[in-house]
Amino acid sequence: MTTQFDPFSPKLKQDPYSIYKYFRQNDPVHWGKPIKPKLPGAWYLFHYEDVVSFLNSSLFARASSESKTESQKSTGVDSASSLRKRWLFSLDPPEHGQIKSLIIPAFQARSVENYRSHISQRITEIITSLSPPVQIDFVKDFAFPITTRIIADLLGIAETELSQFQIWSKKIADGIALQNDPQAIAQADEATKQLANYFRRTIKERETINTQLLPEKAQEFLTEKDLVAHLVQFIFAGIESTSNLIANSLLCLFRFPEQHNLLRQNPELIPQAVEEFLRFESPTQTTAARTCLEKVTINGREILPGQKVIAVLGSANRDEKIFINPEQLDITREPNPHIAFGQGIHFCLGIHLSRLEVQQVYKQLFQNYASIAPIPYSLSWRSNWVIRGLHSLPIRLN
Repeated sequence: MTTQFDPFSPKLKQDPYSIYKYFRQNDPVHWGKPIKPKLPGAWYLFHYEDVVSFLNSSLFARASSESKTESQKSTGVDSASSLRKRWLFSLDPPEHGQIKSLIIPAFQARSVENYRSHISQRITEIITSLSPPVQIDFVKDFAFPITTRIIADLLGIAETELSQFQIWSKKIADGIALQNDPQAIAQADEATKQLANYFRRTIKERETINTQLLPEKAQEFLTEKDLVAHLVQFIFAGIESTSNLIANSLLCLFRFPEQHNLLRQNPELIPQAVEEFLRFESPTQTTAARTCLEKVTINGREILPGQKVIAVLGSANRDEKIFINPEQLDITREPNPHIAFGQGIHFCLGIHLSRLEVQQVYKQLFQNYASIAPIPYSLSWRSNWVIRGLHSLPIRLN
């Protein structure tokens, strides 16, 4: 086992959890290798309590003086970097709160509940198109198409354009978070710009965006750049996080067949099971890096102003001090205080929508298929450690 955490280690992509366990036990507040080549290093937090404290602290900021300078240097609306710096989770107070207050109504539980029948209809359409017995790649043929259709519907995007949106979303995901591959970064930038240009053209043609996710008040208040930035973020987050959660959840059930059987026999456990899937195989493994604003001590380690800090959510969700038998999938786990969606002001905005989609997927899959079985295959995880997702998952439906 290496003594310094490396966010780009190939071992981390295949089995991050044994590495997390090592650092939880030996160095839970760890100065590891940098997330960007020019940085001297970064602090990684592995304990649940440290992560929760960090997420709720005002002593760390998303926007450092360095990033602000870079953003100012980025000229023109086509700058991919400057657009992503306008995403909600990249903003600090008070601006973060001002924009969030405009956007959050569409993502609250009571609003999301209004989408239930439409989400169910979209899932039914995909299931109906799969005539059993059939072999499919659950990632490419089910998880990604369903999440793409749903977020596209909510954003008023034509069905004929879905495949291109999937391509853009994947390229952004593979290049933006803790990435040291210049080609992947360049492709993410290009995909961000292409997606942004699509929304700019749409706004120019219609003078507005026909979407349920951005109320009229928000569209009037936001600048065009902020409006476009958040539409791009909705596409990326709406497709990536939820599709990976859907696929990761099925993999969990394959690895723990007794839990699979229990869930089939007790479908009322589906909401509880989804929370356990989120804990056990979190689709987002870390927070974005935050910058320390003033000297602070975390678990005996001194963090200096300007240093980068990253909370490892995937490690916190398997902390032995919080969860009994954390390496065991238990769909009846109670309580289950996982933090897969983060905490504090940057708590994931799409939590209710994502939960609803995954719950409906498994409810309808179990209703329509007596058997869902894996086809032997060597699992391959996507290259970006932060976004935990499979390249493919071959299955047989009967």
